[in-house]
Amino acid sequence: MKHILAISFLFLSLTTFSQTIENVTFQQEGKDIIVYYDLQAEEGAKCEVSLYYSFNGGRNFYGPCESVTGDVGDVTPAYGRQIRWSAFQELGDLSTSSFMVRVRGRYTAAPKPKEGVSGTLKDLPWTPEMVLIKGGTFTMGSPEREEGRDSDETQHQVALSDYYIGKYEVTVADFQKFIADTGHQTDAEKGDGSYIWDGGDWNKKSGINWRHDEEGKLRPKNEYNRPVIHVSWNDAQAYCQWLSRKTGKTYTLPTEAQWEYAARSRGQAVKYAWGNQAPNGQKGGNVADQAAKKKFTGATVFDDYEDGYVYASPIGRFLPNDSGLYDMTGNVYEWCQDWYVSDYYTTCKREGTVQDPTGPVSGDRRVIRGGSWYNAPQHCRVAHRDYYSPSLRSSHIGFRLSRHP
Repeated sequence: MKHILAISFLFLSLTTFSQTIENVTFQQEGKDIIVYYDLQAEEGAKCEVSLYYSFNGGRNFYGPCESVTGDVGDVTPAYGRQIRWSAFQELGDLSTSSFMVRVRGRYTAAPKPKEGVSGTLKDLPWTPEMVLIKGGTFTMGSPEREEGRDSDETQHQVALSDYYIGKYEVTVADFQKFIADTGHQTDAEKGDGSYIWDGGDWNKKSGINWRHDEEGKLRPKNEYNRPVIHVSWNDAQAYCQWLSRKTGKTYTLPTEAQWEYAARSRGQAVKYAWGNQAPNGQKGGNVADQAAKKKFTGATVFDDYEDGYVYASPIGRFLPNDSGLYDMTGNVYEWCQDWYVSDYYTTCKREGTVQDPTGPVSGDRRVIRGGSWYNAPQHCRVAHRDYYSPSLRSSHIGFRLSRHP
């Protein structure tokens, strides 16, 4: 399949509420086409999404396509939606064809105002899509034999209650709503910018903030479906407090234990969020790969792997883990709620099974988890811990949300 075009389709419902399908892109994977899109609509809406195709430059569209899986049919609005279309199976040999695809949507359930929430419906923030993680007991940390293990990853038993965690990392578009509503000035804007990786070192550049990409360039609107970066732990906390006020629900950053349990798909003994094996195609993540090695000479990367991105990718571009969570390994490091203390895990081990740990009561650095587009294999393990000052910001750190039931 040599020439495939993708266009977006703007659909306005016949009600007083509006919905938008935008940022439609695609990639070919064998004989399938993976179509990505963002579905924006008022909170509480449900939409019926279908896929169409055209062979005549968009004059006529046919469908809906039948050999489709993923985010078709009844779909809840969210960023990073995707459809897998078995195009060759449905239409035959397309190797010499040039065609377009169109994502269409219509309302099946209109949004309803929520009781006890201040402001009008149109003023409410984009409600993040959360996944319920059923609690349980698991072994946190890494075995001593695990390659790349750090001394502060002592294995110990943790018991967790049920909680929700963000299906995706918080995006630039999500963060923009917070800024527009509050006028919050980030640490990068109040200070002297943020850190950029130049291939040899991390250098702080003035004027860089959440509006900028990994190279310090102003990010175009069509890249607002990527995780927000250049934000500190303090900024992430302010976002959580704002969202809690607006929705009447308590959002926080995940604790370190919640993060690892979720990344392990409820505590499985896995090395990465996708499993124990090396990354392979979509069953992997956005980590340091061959593309990074070409751009940054001498970088330590996952061998024989290319994820398609040097820097952060749009959210949801790779397969989720077994709990339905995206980008738990790679893309960007994620701030956790906990203070970092190097021997905290050792203390936990002496205490036996720890119930719902929230970390040390004080410290001067906060935990980050998950690795990023920049990180080598040993730093992308689900047990790996890193840390920074709560005011630090850089091009490889973002966050996702947690919420109690």
